[in-house]
Amino acid sequence: MKKVDYSKLAHERERALLSLLGAFPQVVQESVGALTTHKLAQFLLDLAGQFNTYYHEVPVLLAEEATRDARLALVEAVALVLKNGLNLLAIETLERM
Repeated sequence: MKKVDYSKLAHERERALLSLLGAFPQVVQESVGALTTHKLAQFLLDLAGQFNTYYHEVPVLLAEEATRDARLALVEAVALVLKNGLNLLAIETLERM
């Protein structure tokens, strides 16, 4: 496995996604503590929306190699959080569309 240089994630959209990803554990904890799902559902909707904007504005595969590797790791992290969050809501995810 390649070592990824996360310092290459310098675009403002990347920083916003990283910040949102970092909030995931807290959102889950708050949802469990309040016995509600709306916070988690809203978080996942926000994450999906921010990722959609990011993907359309920032070239992932066309970036230079080190930046591409960091961006692909970010894409993978977003996919994992979305999958885990949807799983907590008992929503099955597709592997591919």
